[in-house]
Amino acid sequence: MLDIERNGNSFKDSSILSFSVVAVDLVGQIVTEFNAVLEERQDCPGDDDTHQWWLQFPEQYAAATFDPRPIDEVMRDFADWVGSLQRRHDVVWCAGPVSADWPWLKLYVDLYAPEGFSLGHKCRCLSTREKDFMAWFDIGKVELEAQKHRWCIDIEGEEHDPRYDAYTQARAFAKMTKTMNLR
Repeated sequence: MLDIERNGNSFKDSSILSFSVVAVDLVGQIVTEFNAVLEERQDCPGDDDTHQWWLQFPEQYAAATFDPRPIDEVMRDFADWVGSLQRRHDVVWCAGPVSADWPWLKLYVDLYAPEGFSLGHKCRCLSTREKDFMAWFDIGKVELEAQKHRWCIDIEGEEHDPRYDAYTQARAFAKMTKTMNLR
């Protein structure tokens, strides 16, 4: 499961600030994780709306931008981490929602990762799994959020911290998948 924090919504004018990828087993326990804070692209300052949004979360913004590393260095380390993970496990990419984070990670892989490295083309969507789960069990969003909270109560952190968001989303995805007997 991946989560990305960024300074805007435009691929052309925005940068990833930080991201986390958390690999979990079938019951949602962490196997390994990758976390990084990236230098902002000089030509991509973000947008005012996103900067205003971040003002609501000063601690999370500070963490998402603290001690950034060069993008190409981060992506090289990420490619090595993914390669190591793929040698030991079957990797299923997930994001929540997939439309928000997957394209950004793919863009940075295409632009900055070592030549020949690929994430593949498939990523499962937490938001879609949530809708399936609600339909399967005939529950509403409030009930689903309460269940997700029970599944993730032992996870420390705050929303908009990419590690916390990736871990809670991964745990919820694993629990819903197991409950519905899906893969």
